[in-house]
Amino acid sequence: MDNFIELMNEVVLQQVLIHPDNEKQRKYFLKTFLNINEEIINKKEEILYKGILNHIDIDKHGFTSDIILRYDDYAIRINIYNAKNDDFIIHILYGSVIDEAGKLLELRFTKNPPHKGEIIEENYLQNTDDPADKSLADLLKIRIIDLNRIQELDNSSDINRWLKFITAENSIERYEACENDEILTELYNWLE
Repeated sequence: MDNFIELMNEVVLQQVLIHPDNEKQRKYFLKTFLNINEEIINKKEEILYKGILNHIDIDKHGFTSDIILRYDDYAIRINIYNAKNDDFIIHILYGSVIDEAGKLLELRFTKNPPHKGEIIEENYLQNTDDPADKSLADLLKIRIIDLNRIQELDNSSDINRWLKFITAENSIERYEACENDEILTELYNWLE
């Protein structure tokens, strides 16, 4: 019997990320996707909520699951859910608690991407009056990941390894995603 734990489940991924054994992996996840500097992420960490917050039944197809983290005056809210169209979505709202506006990163894993080019398509908020102005790009980023082609990604970047690790459909795929990544290998062994 295969005891493979699928991470593309809102409650499972949430529990893996907040488990006390996985602090190093949680910080690695945040540094990888949010590009947070070491100074912020190494501050005292508080997990303010760990459980299903605002548990919402979405037409009996999906539930939301939240993680709220705080590093002194820096806050991160991770919302993980399966959408009605079977997309798996991770929303990460982050920023200083004294700023009026935070930043939002959406990772959308889909089998039916609107694009047919890249495996990962990145979209961001854009100034329509001045397309060359990239000052808004950091406020909202949406990465659409083509699940049909995810295994084609190489392991050259932390982002690629994490994406392959989360979406792995079996232990072999997950093990291959960890290649040359000590922190993900530790998480792989913990899951096994």
